[in-house]
Amino acid sequence: MKTTRTVFLVIITGLLFVNCQRDKSLVFVENLENVEDFLRSPGNSILKVSNGQPYLLFSENNDRYNTNLAQVPDSIIAVSRGYLIDHFGLDYFNKYLKFRSSMVLSDYCETDDICSKYLVSYFHQITINDYRTNLVVSTYHNSLGHIVEDVAVTDGDPGNTLKMPFNINDRQAVEIAKVNGFAPGYFPWHVVFRVNPTVKRYCWYIKNQTEKLGGHGIEIDAKTGSIRGNYEWCMVDVGGY
Repeated sequence: MKTTRTVFLVIITGLLFVNCQRDKSLVFVENLENVEDFLRSPGNSILKVSNGQPYLLFSENNDRYNTNLAQVPDSIIAVSRGYLIDHFGLDYFNKYLKFRSSMVLSDYCETDDICSKYLVSYFHQITINDYRTNLVVSTYHNSLGHIVEDVAVTDGDPGNTLKMPFNINDRQAVEIAKVNGFAPGYFPWHVVFRVNPTVKRYCWYIKNQTEKLGGHGIEIDAKTGSIRGNYEWCMVDVGGY
């Protein structure tokens, strides 16, 4: 059975992010550091303002693994490389995708070829105007080396609509959110660039805080500017962590 590989678990001082419905009464949080303790993502951030709306723009500056990971056979890396070139194109791959790591997975199924045995990952270096970030692109392989799953790999597109340069930068994404009625909230919006794995599209994800422990999110397609999703988020005390 295919195992979902992308699991986001953020536990900070006993609090867990979940999508849920909460009391809609607004509670003001006086200290910006309080909300940053809850919301801050890995990576670096810079404070910007677009037409009066402040926002924190996050980037991921990932480093290569520093541990001694088990290396996979060169033939597996070659399969992964060919797969990514088919999706991104050779020139694009050589310019923006950099090898990150390869490893043998310890929990693969010995008797089931659809289970993952090998993992190969790359850094995808994204540049949009003055914004720089890295996304991790991965392929999972079975015992025969065949790819059984990928993460953050977009569908091939001869029209170049999924590749850089993107049409929508961070300031434009903020403006699109404002036009669509996204609430200012108590603190600067949190803005990050990521891949929507369901539709395999690059998106800007913007999050506000309109309650003491909750708020909303909006996802904007980085090529078309269309709204890919609207969300609610809140925190639940899980205790003991």
